[in-house]
Amino acid sequence: MNVELIVGLLAQAATTQKQPPIWTTLLPMVFIFVIFWVLLIRPQQKKQKALDLLVKELKVNDRVMAGGIVGVVVSLKDRTINIRSGESKIEVMRGSVTEILKDE
Repeated sequence: MNVELIVGLLAQAATTQKQPPIWTTLLPMVFIFVIFWVLLIRPQQKKQKALDLLVKELKVNDRVMAGGIVGVVVSLKDRTINIRSGESKIEVMRGSVTEILKDE
C-alpha cells in the first residue's frame, strides 16, 4: 500500500512540474543566429557590394586582375570585357575581375 502511495505521489509531482518560458528556449537560437550573421553573412555582403561597385566603375585602360590574369582593359561590353595581357587579347566575364591594380 505504501508503494502505491509513493508511486502516486511521484506521478503527481511529475505532472505538476512547470514548463520553462518559451523565451528561454528561443534565446540561445536567436543568439546563435545573430553571431552567425555578424561573423559570416554581413562581411560577405559588404565584400560583394564593393566588388559590384568595382566592376561597375571599370573603364578602358584600367589595369586589372581577372581570374589570375593581369592585363589592361581594351574594351567593355555588357557582360564581358576584353583585356590585353602581353601579346594576347582575352575576353573575360566582368564578374571575374577581382581588383583594379594601381600603376607601379
